[in-house]
Amino acid sequence: MIMGSKQNKTGLVFVYHTDDFMNYKLLDDPFYSVPNTDMWECVDFYPVSLTDDSTLDMVAYGPGIKHVIKESWEGHGKDWYSIGT
Repeated sequence: MIMGSKQNKTGLVFVYHTDDFMNYKLLDDPFYSVPNTDMWECVDFYPVSLTDDSTLDMVAYGPGIKHVIKESWEGHGKDWYSIGT
């Protein structure tokens, strides 16, 4: 599970791991962060194809696939995104 948050003036995404969907453990390092941003809310993470417009399974990775992190910043009323591998 991912969760948006903020530490000082850095918006970030935390990752929690679970084996049973009842007990969650926060991983040591944030998944992604950007300094001088506000609280990140409504975070989404998903793959997109670079070669066609077909839908991808959430665990898709490899050549021709990028991943998107989409978040809203507290108080801005806008969505922001980053694309990477």
